[in-house]
Amino acid sequence: MVVDFSKLDLQEQPVLILKNTAGVPIGTLGSAMNITADIKYNEASVLEFEVPAQVDGVDTPHYDAVIGMRIIELQDIGQFILINPKEVGDGVKKIKYCKAYSLEYEFTFKKLSLASSTYNFWNPVTPDSTLMQIVLELMPSWSLGYIDSELVGKYRTFEVSDENLYNFIKGTIQESYNCIFDFDTMTRRINVKSAKSTVPTNPVYISNGNLAEEITVEENTENIVTRLDVNGADGVTIRDVNPMGTNQIINLDYFMNTDNFDTALIEKYWSWKDTYKNYQQQYYNLSVEYALQIMRKTTEQAALVELEHEMTSLENQQAVIIQAIASNLEQQSSLNAINRQISSKQSEIKAKKAEIEDIEADAAAVYAQLVEINKLTKFESFFTKEEYLQLDRYIKDDSVSESSFVVQTTDSYTDEDAGNSIANKKISISGASISKVTNAQKKEIYDIKGGKVTSDFIDAEIISAAFERATDNSFVMTAYLGAGTTGDTRFPKGCFSITGKVSSVSHDLTADSEAPDMMNGTKLSVTIASGYLYFTRNTSEYEKRAVAWDLFEYGNEILTKISQPAYTFSITSSNFLGIDEFVKFKNKLRHGEKIYVGISEDETLAPICIGLKFEFASPDSLSLEFSDTYVSSDSSFLLADLLEQSVSMGKSVDLNKYSYSAFMDSGASTKVKNFMTTALDVSKNAIMSSKEQAISWGDSGIRLRKWSDAAHTEYEPKQVWLNNNSILMTSNNWATAELAIGNFYDENLGDCWGIVAPNIVGTLLAGSNLVIESAKQDGGVAVFKMDAEGCVLHNSTFSVTSDNTNSHILIDPEHGFMIGKYPLIKADGTIDNSKKLFYADTNGNLTLVGTIYASAGEFTGHITATSGYIGQPSQGWTISSSAIYNGKSSYSSNTQGIYIGTDGISLGNASNYIRASKSGYFYANNVSISGHITATSGYIGGCEIEDGTLKVGNANITSLNASKITAGTMSADRISGGSIDASDVTITNLNASNITSGTINGNNINVTNLNASNIKSGTLNCNNITVTNLRADSITVGKISASQINGLPASQITSGQFNTQRIPELSCSKITSGTFDPVRIPNLSANKITSGTLDANNVTVKNLSASSITTGTLSANRISGGTLSGCAIKIGSYFSITTTGVVTLGYIDDFKVYGYCSTRGWARYTGISDSIPYMNNTVDQWLLHVVSGIVVGYGNN
Repeated sequence: MVVDFSKLDLQEQPVLILKNTAGVPIGTLGSAMNITADIKYNEASVLEFEVPAQVDGVDTPHYDAVIGMRIIELQDIGQFILINPKEVGDGVKKIKYCKAYSLEYEFTFKKLSLASSTYNFWNPVTPDSTLMQIVLELMPSWSLGYIDSELVGKYRTFEVSDENLYNFIKGTIQESYNCIFDFDTMTRRINVKSAKSTVPTNPVYISNGNLAEEITVEENTENIVTRLDVNGADGVTIRDVNPMGTNQIINLDYFMNTDNFDTALIEKYWSWKDTYKNYQQQYYNLSVEYALQIMRKTTEQAALVELEHEMTSLENQQAVIIQAIASNLEQQSSLNAINRQISSKQSEIKAKKAEIEDIEADAAAVYAQLVEINKLTKFESFFTKEEYLQLDRYIKDDSVSESSFVVQTTDSYTDEDAGNSIANKKISISGASISKVTNAQKKEIYDIKGGKVTSDFIDAEIISAAFERATDNSFVMTAYLGAGTTGDTRFPKGCFSITGKVSSVSHDLTADSEAPDMMNGTKLSVTIASGYLYFTRNTSEYEKRAVAWDLFEYGNEILTKISQPAYTFSITSSNFLGIDEFVKFKNKLRHGEKIYVGISEDETLAPICIGLKFEFASPDSLSLEFSDTYVSSDSSFLLADLLEQSVSMGKSVDLNKYSYSAFMDSGASTKVKNFMTTALDVSKNAIMSSKEQAISWGDSGIRLRKWSDAAHTEYEPKQVWLNNNSILMTSNNWATAELAIGNFYDENLGDCWGIVAPNIVGTLLAGSNLVIESAKQDGGVAVFKMDAEGCVLHNSTFSVTSDNTNSHILIDPEHGFMIGKYPLIKADGTIDNSKKLFYADTNGNLTLVGTIYASAGEFTGHITATSGYIGQPSQGWTISSSAIYNGKSSYSSNTQGIYIGTDGISLGNASNYIRASKSGYFYANNVSISGHITATSGYIGGCEIEDGTLKVGNANITSLNASKITAGTMSADRISGGSIDASDVTITNLNASNITSGTINGNNINVTNLNASNIKSGTLNCNNITVTNLRADSITVGKISASQINGLPASQITSGQFNTQRIPELSCSKITSGTFDPVRIPNLSANKITSGTLDANNVTVKNLSASSITTGTLSANRISGGTLSGCAIKIGSYFSITTTGVVTLGYIDDFKVYGYCSTRGWARYTGISDSIPYMNNTVDQWLLHVVSGIVVGYGNN
């Protein structure tokens, strides 16, 4: 997603504009809150926010319009598409929780299917049929922006079936073409960069000295690979273009230092490296030349087949003429004429065969040069045995497989190769990348990439091509083509080869400034004097070389990276986007571009910024994400590092897309196709060039045979016989018939029509009924039958396996139905019990490993389980090997629950339980049992039951009838309640506390130390008592005359309160010393205080009238509510209000107002009273504030 960070201000309320799907604005979402943006470079970005239904009781504008598929524009940042907003309400308030994805999410709405073919990424001159044109046709609302020139004319082979377009772009396209897609959501433009392109570095520097809080660097040497086996798809390798002639490439550069090896060995390594590099281009050129010779041979062989076909036609004419002469229908002159033609054609065939032999010799010579280079660049040959042993310790093997490098062989069965002679034809190539070199044999070799080839017999895109011209103007041209036409036929891809003589060659090539022996250009024109053209849609040898060379370059790029340690770094940084001092950093930050990170005093990295996440309401929440991997020899970061390359370690070539599915789609080249093509081609060529045929017909039908000897006395055993209703074929002179087509008799089907053959090969076997029988090793017959009633498999098994999961599903009439790991059946035919997970045998027994989940079910018969649950695991019963239980896992467990097991039954917990053991004993504690319990022995508490009698040692017996106690003695403390007649008992040592009622005559007792508290009534004669410490509040009646209180200090009155009625005439003059405690004067009226001073800290004043405050100053925080009138207010030197209401506003640095604007909604608006110089040195003013409809200030923007 393209973002201009200079327009991002985290201190401002963001503006969200709601649009319909067509992009027409509906309104702003001014009430949006909790806005979070997660902006990504190479993946979809996310915008999240919440919209309340009401704010302060006012309905939120456009709330109901916030629905899925609407577009949300985050102003100045980008556009997002809203997906599945969620509304949550509690009956009082409602909020919509919204999540929107950057606008490229629209690409997920479209599905794409492409046939297996080779596709050009983009060509602005001829955009039709290019991959990007296909994308634009699916997304007409989008257009192309910047396309990296390296991607123009770049071809890759793949297919796709019903995949959403976004996944196809981010997966197949980016990985296959090694590029990065960048979507501008504001303009709906697609930008594409090559992952190899140079990434600009912006002047943003982060280190421990400014913003970085912590920087961590970690080395990874475990994954180093120094020898790589490089593979494409469907058998594509690099052997034909690798100077060593192997499928492996080597890179030990990182280890070549004196810490690891001596100087002599290091020099030998670099000598090998230089030799290897110097031969790479030469080896490829020779490989191409060899491919050209092979294509030339193929072309001439096609011409030879055509000559032989013409020869056969002449011989057939000769046979007819001879028969006609025999019947006196032709003259000898006709025979002489045809004989001369045959003789001439024989000379042509002989010359063509000699030419093919010369081509084979040329090819052999080129091949010998290739073998010589293999020897010269062999790695081991540069070192002694001991030196190689040292190097071997540093060689770490692995392999890489990239499925987009494929030689496509999935053409239709109906495609036929075509060949014919041509003369005076001009072939023009334009818009290509052409390079030319001259080899040691003075042959000019042109290497052509991309562009277009046109002539009166061909018009097509070029994927790659080669043109070779010798000094005698003999030439060979071969081209691997994309989509094009030949005659009236259009083809998705193809190859052509032309051999012959050229009359002229022209081009626009100029010398390369860095390689003077090489010329480069874009145009080539060749005029063919005479030649032979061969066109095929099948794979050519040149095409194989072209794809192999691309794979070779790709493998070297990968090995350069992985043959040295990789380092990863992480950084924790302050939020410089919200710091004024770093505003220049923010303005220079760009997605997909680099910044500087100082990881130490001596080392600075330049990682690519790939992600940014922030919350507008919380600026400190910002986090930045960077590419974090680099290698030791090159600390630069590449866009290619952002791609998840389809690289798999271990020898695993991705064949899925190029085998079965391609075969089903278009009759792909598989073993079956190859078998059919080979067989059909051999048969066709044999028929076209056949001789010695013995064809006869008569009453028995037509017989096709071939003479086996020159004397024509014997026939070859392979023959064909046609009669009225059958075609029969034999391989043994009719000892048996190998094939029959037509009417025949079958012991099962009776008289029928069809084909009887040991092999039937094709792409489709169709019919209303299908029966396949196969003889078994044990003599039985396995039958597969499919008809309108369904499918039947008799006397056989049905087995399904998976290489990925090693799973095995088996339906076997002997064993039953099994699911498990492969193989379920051992070599001896028995079941491997360690691998079966689900097994239903033929007797109805079911065995499984795992858990059964069911909402309902019914079982009859027996169920055996040693583990599991009845009901939910948290609430139901647990099954063990000897019990079922709920909560209580054992018989003696004190846990609350129920246990039923082989050792007994137990209910309850530690303090309340019932247990019945398997021995017949019953135990209970703290339980209530109703009904009858009969026991002849045992215990009840501490009482023993013996022979029906309860022996009571110690017991607590309630409601015991005293008449039942006939012996023994009872302690008096056992008696409570009731009455005991004193006349009946003698009581000694009677404690008075035991007398709680009745009356005791005082005359009958002598009382000492009587406590006054025990005197509850009556009157005491004061003359008879002395009272000390008398409390004033104890005097509740009567009056004390003041004359009776002389010199009483107030300090002596320490508690209680005087009732004022008790002191009616007390004069203050009587209180001459001491201090009254305030609690002693509870109802003192303020009007009694006429002089002196009150400490305000000691009083609370209510309902104080302002008129009573005549001096002093009140703090402003003491004033709240109400209205101030007739006063002036002044704050500092910038703000004042006069008594007449005039407001004076001076300079205010930061002034924020929260209010409602018709265009922006409710928000916090910030203004300044002075102008601000921006980075571009212009002056801007922002003084407009709208608060509830009132305008404060003005602004020029």
